Amino acid sequence: MQGAAFRNVGKQFQRLFGGPQLAAHKTQDQAERAMRKQIQGFEFIEVDQRTGIGNDDSLSRLSFHHAGPTRRRPVRTVRAYLDLLVDAMMLRRLEPFHINIGKRLVKAPKAYLRDSGLLHALLGIDSADALAGHPVAGHSWEGFVLEQIIAGAPPLASFGFYRTAAGAELDLVVDSGGRRTAYEVKLSNARRPARGFWNACEDLGVDRAFVVAPVLDAYPLADNVEVVSPQALVAMTG
Repeated sequence: MQGAAFRNVGKQFQRLFGGPQLAAHKTQDQAERAMRKQIQGFEFIEVDQRTGIGNDDSLSRLSFHHAGPTRRRPVRTVRAYLDLLVDAMMLRRLEPFHINIGKRLVKAPKAYLRDSGLLHALLGIDSADALAGHPVAGHSWEGFVLEQIIAGAPPLASFGFYRTAAGAELDLVVDSGGRRTAYEVKLSNARRPARGFWNACEDLGVDRAFVVAPVLDAYPLADNVEVVSPQALVAMTG
């Protein structure tokens, strides 16, 4: 990822500790302090009798380094954590797009923290340079872009991702008003998607497809397939 492309991702993503509630902060330091205060203050105050998760289980303890199942934290407890974060509207759980086409589909859902600034704060990422070199950058960018698409979609639209065991894959599929739109999210310099993208578009018979990347100008890849920036996509669909 080149510096110029990264700086084109948009102010909301570049403001690492930004979100709607933090937009009023004038400096990065002020936004960072406010975000860390939010993390420390977020606690689950209701005890779930099935899982035993109570008000001593703060968000700050649920890091990406320690959230997986262990001897002390079984799978059901991790799932309960995730359910609570989904209910608190902090986590996006994206379900697989199901279609009966005779192919083996991946059925496990994907999860994203809905606020990219919160993710960066939890991981201790405090600058654009640190983010650019971090392994989570691509996943964070994908979650950020998907949130913008979903937020701007029509009220009755349905969402999912598509992935087959053979490697056909789309990051997001949106069905709305009888039309099906596919999205692939890229943060790398390789804008042209792999064969799995084209196979997935053919499997689902999509009406239109977008590759969303930090580009300066939109350009076509094929009929009804276009590379666009998130800003241009919002302008087109908003």
